[in-house]
Amino acid sequence: MSWSRARRLRDLVLRSRESRGVGKHAPAWTCGSVLRDAPSAFLGTRGGWTFGHLAGGSRGLAVLAALTLAFGLAGCFQPLYGEAAHPGLVEDLRAIEVEPIKDRIGHYLTDNLTTDLNGTGQTPTPKYKLTVTVSTATSTPTVSSLTNVATSATMTAQAHFTLTKVDGGAQVLTGVADANASYDRSQQRYNDLRAARDAEIRLARALSDEISLRLSAQLAGKTS
Repeated sequence: MSWSRARRLRDLVLRSRESRGVGKHAPAWTCGSVLRDAPSAFLGTRGGWTFGHLAGGSRGLAVLAALTLAFGLAGCFQPLYGEAAHPGLVEDLRAIEVEPIKDRIGHYLTDNLTTDLNGTGQTPTPKYKLTVTVSTATSTPTVSSLTNVATSATMTAQAHFTLTKVDGGAQVLTGVADANASYDRSQQRYNDLRAARDAEIRLARALSDEISLRLSAQLAGKTS
């Protein structure tokens, strides 16, 4: 792809904007401008040029057009539960104190929740307390017909969580989160233990994601 062709694409977008009364020095990549100007500049015809003429058979230029649209639209989307839409939500999430959770998977889940809710390393005054209990179970649906030994396993986890206010102890939210993870089993004990531990780490990550999302939704409703 040559730089001259890339400049032609840039010039086409600028001409498209100027024809609508938008100056060169105006913000170039707003949601509306990308959706409005890019199709006419890249896919339509302006001044006798078509996208096929500019591309000249080069796939690189087509990629440039796609990337331009992607980068232009990247700023149009915001998190569903973000500070912009729900002022005070981030502060409330950081003020959740996560009580220690039992067992090894509970240790992983505690770390994940602490990071998800407050990854700043600071310890603000707690406004809420999160209590979680986790139970796990393992099943072996696949067994080798030659060795009569399970070749894979599926670990399931269920987390019961309760969010209460520190001041007064009023219950804010209670619920249950579920997750499962599969792993290969081995006749070598160390490999089998390592695979099971990796499954616990993945389970803790999935449970933390679900719990954090539900806490955000609950507290966002309070701040909206």
